[in-house]
Amino acid sequence: MGYGRLLKIIIAVLLVYHLSAVWLAATIPSSELLVWILGAGLVGYILLLTVVRRRFRDQQKQLHQQKQQLKELEQKLTTWRNVDELTQLANRVQLYQQLDFQLARAQLQQQSLAVLLLNCDQLNTINSEFGHLTGDAVLKEVATVVKGQLRGQDIFGRWGGDEFLIMISPTHADKVVEIAEKVRLAVAQQRFTEDKLYVTVSIGCAIFNDQDTVISLIQRANNGVEQAKHSGRNCTRVGD
Repeated sequence: MGYGRLLKIIIAVLLVYHLSAVWLAATIPSSELLVWILGAGLVGYILLLTVVRRRFRDQQKQLHQQKQQLKELEQKLTTWRNVDELTQLANRVQLYQQLDFQLARAQLQQQSLAVLLLNCDQLNTINSEFGHLTGDAVLKEVATVVKGQLRGQDIFGRWGGDEFLIMISPTHADKVVEIAEKVRLAVAQQRFTEDKLYVTVSIGCAIFNDQDTVISLIQRANNGVEQAKHSGRNCTRVGD
């Protein structure tokens, strides 16, 4: 039985009680009877108060549960906005925000910052010959291999399609290409999926300077990728 129906029954019973009490008190004047009448009324009001309090507690509990559900939904929404569904890495939106922050910090603190843009050379061919599910599996495995070569403070995510982006800060400029080559070689030496597919990456590097914006830094990294592609792929170039 729901609380609303129970409350209606209790209120109806109390109403009948009051009417009966007035009639009995008028027709049968007895102090002992009045004591029983008052006692019955007190029991009724205690019951009413108990039901009301229990309903209030249940409503508070339900409200708390709804707040928790909303909080969980907000967290899921934040995750959906910031995480690439396929690789579970940071997505382009999150990477752009991180890059904006890292760039501002590098300018303020005069720190080094480098961006590596990785393009999977054979992904289009794999998608055509083996299907997109296999291509997706390759991307996930490439992400795992690359992540295993990075330091804890490096920021890594999927830039989109067959491209990944790495932010390295702080580091010396002469170490940037060394890190890029370490990543490139790790991918080239791996065989991906059950089909043991061969995949390489072309990497473009961009090293922060004081005049850089997010767009200019990404553009120079992309120029490096294009130079690597024109050089035969599976190599690293510093974009200019």
